[in-house]
Order: sequence, then structure tokens, then C-alpha cells
Amino acid sequence: MSDSTLDEHADALDSERKDRAVAMLGLPELIAGVQVEPLTPRRLEWLRAMGNPFVCGGDCPIAAIPDFLWYITKDFAFGDDERRKAFLAAILDLDVDEARDGIDEYLDRAFLDAGPGREGVSFYGSTAGMYCSLNTAYPGAGWHLERVLDTPLRILYQLIKAADDARGCSMQNRRSSPLISKFLSEIEHFELVIVSDFDAEMDAFVDAKCAEGYKLCSEPIQKISLAIPAACQPDAPWIIPMRKVN
Repeated sequence: MSDSTLDEHADALDSERKDRAVAMLGLPELIAGVQVEPLTPRRLEWLRAMGNPFVCGGDCPIAAIPDFLWYITKDFAFGDDERRKAFLAAILDLDVDEARDGIDEYLDRAFLDAGPGREGVSFYGSTAGMYCSLNTAYPGAGWHLERVLDTPLRILYQLIKAADDARGCSMQNRRSSPLISKFLSEIEHFELVIVSDFDAEMDAFVDAKCAEGYKLCSEPIQKISLAIPAACQPDAPWIIPMRKVN
């Protein structure tokens, strides 16, 4: 494994920063050249109610693509067949593959800061959960149901996440955190017992491992028992954290 994991992590952090800022600024979004509105709880509930597979799961046939776009366009009006036909006619030349990828990226941005959710049987919808979370975290801030329904998910999830962080909840980033776990899982911990010359023996060991394609991750530390004074453990082995880079 090369150091590409570190580069991926840096790219993930940059994308998270950018997408959070864009959400707050309310900048327009495009999917395959089609301008769409931010995904809100209201639009998400429409997609769920209509069973669109991009949000409900299952196979996503080509017909699901324009259907998804219809519900997130500013022209959407439930039951207005003429307006729907006009919208579909305007996107006849849509690049299907580009649109499919664009929808996946659109949803990834919308749920960037969403929590892990509940497992098992659901007793209420996600909009109800957000309504409860916002009013619990920000009492008196005016989070009535209509306001929640029409606020972009990208903003709502950031606000809920900030409140969770303030009360000490564990935080994870959807893109960058898994890469930290991946990097840590690649680290191997070697043990070395020094016989007489610390510098010479440590340098020789590290050089040999580097020749095998390893890289030193941090300074070696001695494996000592905290219950015994360190001065009484001169022969304790040293732990050398390294990871394979080629």
C-alpha cells in the first residue's frame, strides 16, 4: 500500500470543507447540466412516497433518473401533468450515465453530515427525528415543521451535528474518517530488544525494514509496565510502528 491513503484523506477533508461551505452559501447545484434545488426533507419525503429507488433502494432503471430529477427541480408541482411533461421534454437529451453519477454525488453531499441512524424497526420518519433534534438542541429558535421541511438537509445535518458535538457525542466524518481507520489498520508494530548499543541497533533495524518497503510512522516507544518504575525495566522491548508503502 502506497501513501495514497494520506493523499485520499487530504482530498476528503478538502471536499468536506467545500461541500459544507457551499451548502451554507446556498449555491446552485447541477446534475448533468440540469439545475436542481437542494434536497430538503419535503423533497425527500416526496421521493420516498413515490418509491424512487435512488432513496428507497433496489434497482435503479433509467426511468428512475428523470423521475428523481422531477422531484428536485424548481418546476415540481404534484399532480401538474402538463408541467411534468414540459420538464421531461426539456431533458430528452440527458446523458443517462452522467445523470446517474450526478444523482449519487448529489445524495452524498446531502447526507454528508447525517448520523448513522437507528437500526431495526423504525417507529417514525427521519423528518420527525430532525424536528425533534432541532427543537431539543435549539429551543425557541423557531424550528416549526414547515421550516424544517423546507431547509436543505445539508444545513440541517450540520446544525444537528454541531449540537451533538457540543454535548459530547462521538463525531465521525463520512468521507475522511474511514480513511483514518484504513491508515491505522495498515500500521504494523515491530518489537526490538536492544542488546547493547541503542542507536546502532535501532538504526540497523529501521534501515532493514525500510529496505523491505516499510516506513517509520512515529518514534519508537518502550514497552514498559506502568506498575513498575521505568528505571527498573531497562531490557523492555521497543515498539516500532511502521507501515508498508510499496
